[in-house]
Amino acid sequence: FALFVTMMRTSVSRAGRLALSRSGARRRMGGGPFNHEFDVHKSKLVEEWNGRRELTDIVFQVNMGKLPHIFAWLVGFPYFVYWMSKTESKKYDPRRYKETF
Repeated sequence: FALFVTMMRTSVSRAGRLALSRSGARRRMGGGPFNHEFDVHKSKLVEEWNGRRELTDIVFQVNMGKLPHIFAWLVGFPYFVYWMSKTESKKYDPRRYKETF
């Protein structure tokens, strides 16, 4: 009988702690000053952008018309940034330019 009472006491205390932990939790929006009573209002434009972003990998296809643009952004633009930084470094600090490049 003592074992039964101990088991019942343990299960009741666990259920009570579980209920307290569930009811006491309040969600905060991003940890900021807003509490759970504020509603989240979805923006139609953001939802539309999110849908388009998810479909981009399915819809996007490479063809000969898009190839020059892809090359320009993936190769040309990074090289242009590199060339500009190299030129500026050489112009304003030649000693450090020799050490870096």
